[in-house]
Amino acid sequence: MQKKRTYRVGDSTLSLVFGDITTSTADVLVSSDDSDLSMGGGVSAAIRRAAGQSIMIEAEKNVPAKLGDVVVTSAGSLKARHVFHAITIGEGEVSDGDIVANATRRCLKLLDALGLSSIAFPTIGAGVARFSYEDVATNMAQVIVSELRQASRPFLITIYLFDRFGEMEPLDYIKFFEEFAARTHGLTEEPTGRSPAPRPADRRARPSKQPTPKAEKRTGALTELAELDRERQALEDRLARFGRALRDPNVTAIVEQLNDIQQRRIALLSAVTPRPSSAVSVFVSYAHEDEALQKQLRKHLSVLEKQGLIASWHDRMIGAGTEWEGAIDSHLNSARVILLLVSPDFIASPYCYDVEMARALERHEKRDALVIPAILRAVHLKGTPFAKLQALPKDAKPIVTWNDPDTAFVDVTDGLYSAIQDIVGPA
Repeated sequence: MQKKRTYRVGDSTLSLVFGDITTSTADVLVSSDDSDLSMGGGVSAAIRRAAGQSIMIEAEKNVPAKLGDVVVTSAGSLKARHVFHAITIGEGEVSDGDIVANATRRCLKLLDALGLSSIAFPTIGAGVARFSYEDVATNMAQVIVSELRQASRPFLITIYLFDRFGEMEPLDYIKFFEEFAARTHGLTEEPTGRSPAPRPADRRARPSKQPTPKAEKRTGALTELAELDRERQALEDRLARFGRALRDPNVTAIVEQLNDIQQRRIALLSAVTPRPSSAVSVFVSYAHEDEALQKQLRKHLSVLEKQGLIASWHDRMIGAGTEWEGAIDSHLNSARVILLLVSPDFIASPYCYDVEMARALERHEKRDALVIPAILRAVHLKGTPFAKLQALPKDAKPIVTWNDPDTAFVDVTDGLYSAIQDIVGPA
């Protein structure tokens, strides 16, 4: 499978590139950000690292931004002239598809208004915002093709599929390619890397390169993962229709199917996911009133522990005779990820809130550690020091309010998994 697909749309060029957006020489790079423009994960973090601190200082002048906004800043040390920050995470009742479509359209309008001709997009919202690749592909393709067909001058549009580990193949983004190909049906695909015709004397049949058994196994696993994701989404949609009717036998059957899918996904991910050289240390901060929920979460996190991705720690692991405060301080100061299990009891706890959280945010500000709030129970978050951080599970919906808490815990686990990939990626 080729690493680049290029299409002609009127006088313009539209390309899908498998690579790192920070290497682009386009006039504009697009970053998918939250309303606080924290640039803390995925492609936005990669752009921040490549652009330097100046881009953060400039971005902070536009905080808070509204969901759906596109904020324009300079590009710092990057080759681009500007960075367009598409706000995909924030407060507001806007569908994922509308966020992607509106952000894409707004970026193209700004590109034209600024008199520029080339722009590099990521897969908007498919990283930290966790929009599905199908929806992102569908909405980006529809908007870009429509805008280019109406354009009065030629543009060069590139969509980058980010290769975090440098070991993936385009097949890893099979759903995005499939959906995009469907939406661009009828466009002319440009030949890429075409070799000159061979001389007559050289026209000998060459055996095609056969995939290795390992590559075939990986291809099969990735295809099966795509199917499992579709099946999981369909089941979760069905589950949502039952509301709070948890005793309905159909709900029980759906939950059992979801659990079975999750176990199969774990096995497949173990087969295709590169492992970091050492586990990422995770410190779990929680109020003891939430111990039952903390134990449930740790059962789900054990998936990542068994894969060698994380090594989690909490205060119940302190051995007899050990000075507890010193043990907590040691792990809190060395952890690479700090998970805050937020609830009313967490907020009310002087030690959790004033000691552990304060130290965690201090390390987060210095970029020494990544702090991730996980909302266990409903609590007023506005004005808290961690309110600006992207929280888990999705939309910061408290875990206990989900129809199936296990689904919420899986969402938290998946979010932590993505964060771990961002941390170990450069290695």
